[in-house]
Amino acid sequence: ILPLIPLAKLLPGPGAGSLSDSATTTAEDIRAVVCDSAAGLVGLVVHSIEDVVAEPTVVPQPASRRGVSASLILDERVTELLDIDVLVADAGVGVPA
Repeated sequence: ILPLIPLAKLLPGPGAGSLSDSATTTAEDIRAVVCDSAAGLVGLVVHSIEDVVAEPTVVPQPASRRGVSASLILDERVTELLDIDVLVADAGVGVPA
């Protein structure tokens, strides 16, 4: 079973998108990016996936908020590089019940 973490709840803001509770309860509506973390595999539930970049070739800027490891400009858009382990910890995944 893959734990799903709604990214919009951990990183609220204009870029997070808006997922209603009803959208996250229907499996066919869920868009998730599967990531490896210190707690194991998790799925980050996202509003949309704009692009996938294997490795950025520009110099990243310091993080602007918790859960983000750095920011950079890609194709004239600000892009945040996520700190997966911080997001997973903030969501309480891997914490004994």
